[in-house]
Amino acid sequence: MICFADIIDELVKNGKEIEAVYFASESGLTKRFSPVSLLKSYLKNSKKITTTVLKNGNYSAAATVCLISIYIV
Repeated sequence: MICFADIIDELVKNGKEIEAVYFASESGLTKRFSPVSLLKSYLKNSKKITTTVLKNGNYSAAATVCLISIYIV
């Protein structure tokens, strides 16, 4: 059986911190997985991705969709 902690760990590893916040709150694991720290991690990672895309000059449709999906989640 997969436990919620494993799911949350996997979501964080894959850059899905917002989904991890949802699972942490629904499973009562917010003491172990602080929503504030998860959201700070999300912001840090999204800024890093945005900076990389802009620095590389990659303004393709795929890059734009990627950036939009980061900020809409």
